[in-house]
Amino acid sequence: MRFSLRHVILAAWIALPAALAAAQPVFAAGGTSWIFPNPVSPNGERIYQLYQWITIPAVIVFLGVEIGLLYIIFRFRRRGPDHVGKPVHGNVPLEIAWFIAPTLIVALIATLSFLELQQDFQKPTDAETQMNITVTGTQFTWFYDYPDNGGLRARDTMVVPTDTFVRLTFESTDVIHSWWVPAISGKTDAVPGYQNFSWLKISSSKLSDCGGGSGDHTQTGCKWHGECAELCGVGHFGMQIDVEAMPQSDFQAWVAKQQAASRQPSPKASPSPKGP
Repeated sequence: MRFSLRHVILAAWIALPAALAAAQPVFAAGGTSWIFPNPVSPNGERIYQLYQWITIPAVIVFLGVEIGLLYIIFRFRRRGPDHVGKPVHGNVPLEIAWFIAPTLIVALIATLSFLELQQDFQKPTDAETQMNITVTGTQFTWFYDYPDNGGLRARDTMVVPTDTFVRLTFESTDVIHSWWVPAISGKTDAVPGYQNFSWLKISSSKLSDCGGGSGDHTQTGCKWHGECAELCGVGHFGMQIDVEAMPQSDFQAWVAKQQAASRQPSPKASPSPKGP
């Protein structure tokens, strides 16, 4: 049985969706999707949807270009040393169409991306803010300051209460760092001498299964992982990020525990024994 180009293209169209469908349960079992982990904050959800809308035309364009190339390669290939191909002249309507179509697609993607940036990466108003956290990147760790909780400072892990709109202010003490927890929000740079803003609001409903499995269960809630997305020096690999969400009562207990620990005096060094 001889296979033609149409058979190859048809087989590819059938095999690709089948392979994707077969692999999806494996990704879902780990709490992930084809783009990034299941989002647990409204702004993360909007970024997730934006990526989906961008991916759809990208996949269509990619498949269209590749299939067109395969068709041209097989249909118009040279069939022998004496074969001379038929001259093909320009097609003005086609050239106009493949100029306008990409322009419209790119313009749509740019518009949607700009609207998303304006909605989720501007400084939230005081009226909608229920809690403030200052995120400080430094070589090579993250600090989290809680001005609404007596100036409490935490390191490496940000702890937040559920159902609370938290305004995040990003700063840096040295070089540019980039705070990124894919399940919560997009990348936000921490720049020396400049403040960037974002926010999060994790629903208590996400704690039952840690947002579809994208996070890990803890004793009081769930924890989602991220990392610095900017190459910031030799210790860049150590700038890991954890965000733990818990009910309001557990959060208040955590704050009280941290404040009590900060008030404890540090142990004094014992004097070295005197010699004989």
